[in-house]
Amino acid sequence: MIRMQEAIISGPTVVGSLSILTASYNIATMSVANSPISSFLHLDNLQLTLLTSSILIGAIFGAFTSGVLSDRFGRVGILTLDMLTFILAGILSSLVSNYIQLLVLRIIVGIGVGIDYVVIFTYIGEIDKSDDIKNISMATIMFFANFGILLSYAIGWLLLLKGGDEAWRYILASGAVFGAVSIIIRLGLKESKL
Repeated sequence: MIRMQEAIISGPTVVGSLSILTASYNIATMSVANSPISSFLHLDNLQLTLLTSSILIGAIFGAFTSGVLSDRFGRVGILTLDMLTFILAGILSSLVSNYIQLLVLRIIVGIGVGIDYVVIFTYIGEIDKSDDIKNISMATIMFFANFGILLSYAIGWLLLLKGGDEAWRYILASGAVFGAVSIIIRLGLKESKL
């Protein structure tokens, strides 16, 4: 029982949990914002499908390149960079005036998602010494992915109720808040042994 508590409240596990929560939150924001975005930008079905898939398209590229980048620049540095993509692209997504801008920015957010999902688990695998603690840490982190999705739906629903026709802008920008909190919490992380 003590080993479980030790694993769950360790710094890397907290950082990893918030990191995956932020990534899953950003994935789910498009589900909530689809309808108002479609109305605002007058999207056809193909455009809406591409926009909805854009985060996953970006995640493929992020996952594909994350290993090389994190080996070269370090796990913590790349994990900070991916949170910066959530912050910058999230804020810029809320300010767009056309479909192409939004599509490109959501692909960039997706690249951050792909990087995050790959590198955070690599980092935990390298930083935790004991297999028991490592397994508990990874399970805890993955558990928080569910909360990111649920949180996105809850916050998105509230923003849609209160935000009017352009509530989708607030929904997309809200992902930046979690990224900023995650960067602040990461400041004390030590680099893993590569």
